[in-house]
Amino acid sequence: MSRDPLHYAQAQINIDRAIWAKLNRFSVDPGEGFGGLRQRVNAVFFHYLQQAITISSYIGGERFNRTSPWYSQQQRPFEPVPAEIQREALTILEKQVFSPEAISLSPDLVNLLAPDRWFDSTQGFNSTSLDYPLYDQILGVQAMVLSNLFRPDRLERLRDVELKQTSSDLLTLSELFDQVTDSLWQEIFEPGTQTASLSSLRRGIQQYHLNLLVNLTIDRPNNQSEPSGFLDFLALITTANAPEDAKTLAYEQINRLRPALSNYLHRYGGQLDRTNRAYLEKISDRLSHILSSPL
Repeated sequence: MSRDPLHYAQAQINIDRAIWAKLNRFSVDPGEGFGGLRQRVNAVFFHYLQQAITISSYIGGERFNRTSPWYSQQQRPFEPVPAEIQREALTILEKQVFSPEAISLSPDLVNLLAPDRWFDSTQGFNSTSLDYPLYDQILGVQAMVLSNLFRPDRLERLRDVELKQTSSDLLTLSELFDQVTDSLWQEIFEPGTQTASLSSLRRGIQQYHLNLLVNLTIDRPNNQSEPSGFLDFLALITTANAPEDAKTLAYEQINRLRPALSNYLHRYGGQLDRTNRAYLEKISDRLSHILSSPL
C-alpha cells in the first residue's frame, strides 16, 4: 500500500514503538480485563514482525514486473534492488531489530499483561506460566527476521548477483555474512575500554546466530536427533539446502569469532559477571570443538 515499502515499513515500526510506550492500565476499556491489553501488545508484536520481514525482503531482492516485450519500453521483467538500498535495509534491521535497545517494553507494562482465563496462544504449547513471555516474544521476532535473511533462496540470489548485474557496486554474500556477524557480536569485536554487558536477550540472539552458522557448516546426518524447541527447528529448516558458498562463509565466520572470543576472555574475563563469563567460555569451547572436528 505504498510506493516506497522500505521507508513505509520503517515508519510503521516507529509507530509500533510509540504505541508500546503509551500503553498502560488506562488503555483497558471499561468492563474489560487486562487480557485485552495483552492482546493489544501481541498485535503490535505481530505488526512489528511483518514490517521487519518487509524490510528484509530488500536484501538480495529483485522486483518482478509483469511486462510485455512489445509494450514495455525495454523494461525488463526482473530488476535487482540497487545495492545502496539493500545496505540501507540491512542497516535499518540492525537498529530496529538486532540492536540490544531495538525492542523493549517497560516493566510497568509487562506486569499488567495478565491473560484472560481462556486459552491464550502466547503461553506456548509447553508453558503453564501466566506471566507474559517477553523474552520469547522479542527473541522470536529477532530470530525469525534473522532466519529470513538466511533463507536459501535469498542466499542463492546473493551468490548469483555478479552473474546478473553489470554494476560494480554489489551487495555480496560475503558482505551480508560479515555485517550480520559484526552487528550481533559487536561487543566482542569492538570492546572499547569496558566489558560487555550482555543481557539474556543479547545472549539469546547471539546463540541463535551461532546455531545458524553451525548448521550451515556441519553436514547433518539423516538420523539427526529431533530439535529441542521451536528456535532449534527454525534454525534447522532455515539452513537446509543452502548453497555451498554460504556454508563456506559460515565456516569463515566461525573462524573469525573463535580468536575474537579468546582475546576478549583473556582481556576482560576477570571483569565479567559470572553468567556472561560462563556463557562466553561455553561459546568459545563450542567453536573450538567445531573447528577441530571433521566436517
